[in-house]
Amino acid sequence: MADEIITLRMEGNKCTASIPDGSDLRVKFYAPRRQFPVLEGKTGTCAIQLLPGETMHIDAYGEGGEGRLLSVTYALLTEQGLKEQRRIRGLPGGVQVIVEASFNPEKAIADYTELMRRIQVGAYEERSVEHHLTGTWPEDGVEESIANLENLAARQGLQFVWHQESSTYTLEPMSPEDLQAQEREDTRKYITWNLGGE
Repeated sequence: MADEIITLRMEGNKCTASIPDGSDLRVKFYAPRRQFPVLEGKTGTCAIQLLPGETMHIDAYGEGGEGRLLSVTYALLTEQGLKEQRRIRGLPGGVQVIVEASFNPEKAIADYTELMRRIQVGAYEERSVEHHLTGTWPEDGVEESIANLENLAARQGLQFVWHQESSTYTLEPMSPEDLQAQEREDTRKYITWNLGGE
């Protein structure tokens, strides 16, 4: 059985949450002092306005609201968009949350350049073995933001390329080999997720 998908699409501070038509999920969203409309197969989208630094909590239940399948909390961070803070796995049932952001190539290059500058001067916290084992990232979010930007670009068939002569990054089409490698990595992550995490 295919996983159920919850999609969160960010545009500035506005988050549009959606599930596919006919989904068996029942999804509840909470922010401080607010509860948003419940998503079900017939009411597949809702808009959530968040303030910078504000958290949003998501509970996903199976058909008819029976059995919690997933519980996850995100925070809206101005530089990094939505960042997962806490996740609790519920009953077995394959639920994925996909966070999408509108892709602005110029902003992506500017953000990527600044993040890589921090890496080069050592102004970041390096991801540890424990982070890898638990599927988490350092609190400063530098390496996570780089990974998110690279993944977002890859979904457009693009990759960041460094040009030594001009000391700049550009976004360029991925080669067929790189696209295949990206698909293999996505498959690996999917399998790892369904086996219980990294």
